[in-house]
Amino acid sequence: MKKVLVVLVVFVILAVVFFAIPMKMEVDRAITIQADRATVYSNVSKFENFVKWSPWSAMDPTQKTVITGEDGQVGAKMEWTSESDEVGSGYQEITKASDERIDMHLEFTAPWQSQSLVYYEFSGSDGDVTVNWGYEGEGNLLTKLMVEGMLGKNYEQGLEALKKMTEK
Repeated sequence: MKKVLVVLVVFVILAVVFFAIPMKMEVDRAITIQADRATVYSNVSKFENFVKWSPWSAMDPTQKTVITGEDGQVGAKMEWTSESDEVGSGYQEITKASDERIDMHLEFTAPWQSQSLVYYEFSGSDGDVTVNWGYEGEGNLLTKLMVEGMLGKNYEQGLEALKKMTEK
């Protein structure tokens, strides 16, 4: 009986760690692109260009997207709807923009609900521009492990597609 109680207590503690304790999630990937800085910035900041290199567009080419506001500027918003659970539905909105960094509010509405910050940082000069794509959010240990693994891979694929599109 004592062993069963110890196992039960350990199970409860692990469940709390995995599912209840909030943790900061961060994903960060970078790539250097041989192109002029204005073209790189435009391909990142404008949603009409983002859908061309986004890894999620490749996962579900039938998803519906709607862009509102002045594309590439603060307040521009892209909403998407997908039947694919890998892509989900939600929106992202540009909240800050400068030559060095773009911040976006990202909100998923289906199949799960979450809010986070997505950002792009630009460094280097014409012909040698480094784009850093980052994500900051909160979740439990289980979601942290899933998000950091899957999202990191998606960011790498997206940045490679951005590089290929921009350099051609």
